[in-house]
Amino acid sequence: MRNIFKMKYFYIITIAAAYCVWALTFIYHSSFIALDSRRYFCLFDDAMISMRYAWNFSHGHGLVWNSGERVEGFTNFLMTIYMSIHTAIFNKVLAVLMIQLSGVVFMLGICFFSMKIGEMLLEEIKLDKRTDLKVLCFIAGFSYYPLSFWSLTGMETGMLTIFLFAAIWCIFRSETNHQVSFGWPILCGCAYLTRPDVAILIIIVALYRCLSLTVKNRPWTIYLTEVSILLCFFVGGTLFRFIYYGEMVPNTYVLRFSEFPISFRIENGIGFITPFLDSIKYLIIIAGIGLVLNWSRRCALLYGTVIVSIVYQIGVGGDPWNYWRMLSPSIPLLLLLFICELTRIVQGRFAVSPTNKWLKMSIELKNSWLQSAATYAFFLLAIMPLNEQFKDEINFKNEPYRTKANQRNVNIAIALNEITTDKATIGVVSAGAIPYYSGLPAIDFLGKMDPYIARLKPDLSGARSWNGMKSVPAHNKYNLRYSIIEKKPTYVQIGQIGHDDLTDFLKSQYDEISYKEIKMWLKKNSIDVLWGKFKK
Repeated sequence: MRNIFKMKYFYIITIAAAYCVWALTFIYHSSFIALDSRRYFCLFDDAMISMRYAWNFSHGHGLVWNSGERVEGFTNFLMTIYMSIHTAIFNKVLAVLMIQLSGVVFMLGICFFSMKIGEMLLEEIKLDKRTDLKVLCFIAGFSYYPLSFWSLTGMETGMLTIFLFAAIWCIFRSETNHQVSFGWPILCGCAYLTRPDVAILIIIVALYRCLSLTVKNRPWTIYLTEVSILLCFFVGGTLFRFIYYGEMVPNTYVLRFSEFPISFRIENGIGFITPFLDSIKYLIIIAGIGLVLNWSRRCALLYGTVIVSIVYQIGVGGDPWNYWRMLSPSIPLLLLLFICELTRIVQGRFAVSPTNKWLKMSIELKNSWLQSAATYAFFLLAIMPLNEQFKDEINFKNEPYRTKANQRNVNIAIALNEITTDKATIGVVSAGAIPYYSGLPAIDFLGKMDPYIARLKPDLSGARSWNGMKSVPAHNKYNLRYSIIEKKPTYVQIGQIGHDDLTDFLKSQYDEISYKEIKMWLKKNSIDVLWGKFKK
């Protein structure tokens, strides 16, 4: 048994090391040499918005995007606070790199808790027949590329997933206890502070805990105590938001949901999610059949988490990027259910019990290898459709998504630092990398940090549509006359969004200049532009 234990962790450590090599290669490929001949690291642009908040917070300006403007333009409070630790210690480039390296740690944590959850789902199998399955459950944690992508590009997805998985593990462990479990409500509370809309999954976890206590005839005081702990996080987060920002919900939620009809959102969400459902259809069918034929409360919790995530993604009307940001945390759970059902199928097919004990031992050994080989083979076949869309990024034939855009935005920020004063203002649609690396006061054309834009009616005409959506949430509200003509930014990133076209206005009021091959619109005769540094 000790040898089996050592062998399991030898495989896990080896696989974890291999994943770390791949992740570090990913981080390197997502970096680039910028305009000033230095290597820069850059997160996904929404994560760079959080980095801007974190930088301002750690340097005494408050938890704000622009100094003096209290608008909650992020939905990942705990991740932003975590970022602020790194922005307090490191310079801007290294702080970004440290967040990317943190993503590697988050992914390894996800794999660990994926394995622990898998062990509990498979606890009816003897230890000597579970070693390879434990390893497979560990692998399930990083088998879905989008989960790694979002974690390694600085989004809160990795942190959120590790809190959620750890909470599920704690609930499974607490089923045999007669005392209050502090673990799951605290972990669920942290998940909520990481991203508030995970509350829909937290409700599923809390209902499972209630059912578990009811079945085992535990005192209701246990559940009430645990729920009270969880509610402290909900109330505390909302109270902080109201006191600090003067709002009950983040500005980004107003941007995404206000004036956006639910019927339109559902139609939008279905159009967006259809390719995702096509990639997981076999997994979800097999897991569903297994749940019906071999009912288990634990499996039902995991399956319910997957289904609720899908329903929520439809209900919010989709997402700007088809890398399944909101859905990727549920995929390892779906893979665990698939592993359980796959194990039942494979073991039932290869089970042999001859009379001769020596022959029996020999055949069981062969069966063990056959079962492992078959299980791994079918698992590999299952995850290939999941990652088909991303195979060229996984193999590094293509650079990670949005790397070129990140490089362009960082170059713009560097150029702005060289040719403008610190009083210049910038109008942007890329509200992360350019403001973060330039440090200049910014105007957000798409409204994440602008309550006025966030409360406008969305453009449902189809002018802002992609990835199966007729109108892309959080990217379909804009008013360039307000953002450019009234706000008068020194620099303008673009002059047209959807039906708003201010190209002629820009030509009359702004100069289109080229500085070190970076083209920019700069306000004519502005005292905040160092005109002597380039030729108009």
